[in-house]
Amino acid sequence: ELTTGGSIDLSSLAVLPGTGGWTFVDVHGGSELSLPSATTLEDVYLWADGGGRILVTGASPATLSWLGFNWSAGGYTALRSHGAGSLIDLSAVRSLNDRFDDGWIGSSYHTIDAAAGGAVDLGQLTTVTLPVRAEDYLDLELTTGGSLDLSSLAVLPGAGGWTYVNVHAGSELSLPSATTLEDAYLWADGGGRIL
Repeated sequence: ELTTGGSIDLSSLAVLPGTGGWTFVDVHGGSELSLPSATTLEDVYLWADGGGRILVTGASPATLSWLGFNWSAGGYTALRSHGAGSLIDLSAVRSLNDRFDDGWIGSSYHTIDAAAGGAVDLGQLTTVTLPVRAEDYLDLELTTGGSLDLSSLAVLPGAGGWTYVNVHAGSELSLPSATTLEDAYLWADGGGRIL
């Protein structure tokens, strides 16, 4: 956890492993965490608020996976960027593996949430893998000027689970590379836009 100018140097760290437990990265206003060597991020929560910044922008392609977030009964906000200037820049990430199996018949979901001017950059993401079970889903939530860059994503797949895209007032989600949208709910309200 970083706040008010606090810093941690993790510049050589390539892997945040997901075997067993998980990692929670929370960066508040006035602080920035850069992971320039990261290639593998497993079972990690990345949260930024109040202008905090998390940067995964190295030259090597990176993968993000949430397979270990397989607890039943409910949802978990895996990426959360809230507040003007807040940024989770994952422009090194090429694939997101959300193929968890919670073994439960109710719905479970993982959320990417940008609000109040916060931004999540997944602009180089090209591959998404959805949950195993048909009742589980990936949740994309944008509101009050929050933004999510998915400009390179061509396919939202439908095998297994599904995708819920919910864009509220003051926000817009553009999918300029999209060619295939399978089992995706697209919801816009209050002036929100999905393009």
